[in-house]
Amino acid sequence: FPSHDKEEGELLLIENRVLDDIAFILVRSLKQKRFYVVGEKRFIPYGLGKFGDFKYGKPIILVEGSFDRDVLGTIYPYVLANLGSSVSYRTIQILSKLTNRLVLCYDKDDTGESSTRRDMYKLPKEGFSVSSIANYGRFKDVGELEEVRQSGDEFEYNMAIDYYESSVKQFLDRRDQYRDLGN
Repeated sequence: FPSHDKEEGELLLIENRVLDDIAFILVRSLKQKRFYVVGEKRFIPYGLGKFGDFKYGKPIILVEGSFDRDVLGTIYPYVLANLGSSVSYRTIQILSKLTNRLVLCYDKDDTGESSTRRDMYKLPKEGFSVSSIANYGRFKDVGELEEVRQSGDEFEYNMAIDYYESSVKQFLDRRDQYRDLGN
């Protein structure tokens, strides 16, 4: 078990189960302002290590897949992928240490829409303020933005970027970091 003092890092969460063979520790380095996981990583939402200069209470956008996280992360830096269709109990524990403001951007399919309804009901009971962003036009998920970019359809790409940027902006305070995809 690593020891961390106030200069080295802040211990945020310990999950330790012998029967399920799950053991991880989530630590935030105070010097480098990055999140680190010690032990089992499969229960940590994808993208947490990319947060950097994050402060408690900033909105976090939740998506289903890692590619969705990477694409939307170019528009807003605080995006996490559930790597599934709904928020697990472990993810709720982690999120509660980071923020009380969540924005859901799940896939536009039956599973994603069902998960959005379920999490919009479940997460406020856990103390979160929750909003949701629908995916752009015909897009099943935000990852399709990259496919449109690669196809060369500049008009649809720019329309989708404008849509996602304006959708994200409406959930941010003036204090929250926002950066344009083109920067």
